[in-house]
Amino acid sequence: MTEHRSPDAHFRTSLPEENDGPGANPTDNRTMGEIIAARFSRRGFLKGSLAVSAIAATVSPLALITADNARAAEGSAFAFDELEAGIDDKHHVAPGYDADVLLRWG
Repeated sequence: MTEHRSPDAHFRTSLPEENDGPGANPTDNRTMGEIIAARFSRRGFLKGSLAVSAIAATVSPLALITADNARAAEGSAFAFDELEAGIDDKHHVAPGYDADVLLRWG
């Protein structure tokens, strides 16, 4: 009987394909899948805890009170009296200042 082999069976690159068998890990090391799963779960935990701490820092009542106190202590950065809000078709500007409308979009 003649054995039929593929024409490229004698090349080195085909040897691993022909000798493919079940993988073995005789050591106590973790598998690659376990390492990847642990990395992604740690990353997810860190992202989640970072998001929670950022939200807690910006929305906490203490942060809001501190921001209000800082704003009140600074005073206004503008040197003119505040204009009353009005609903009309005129462009209101504080006395001593001028303003030009670049685009009137409604």
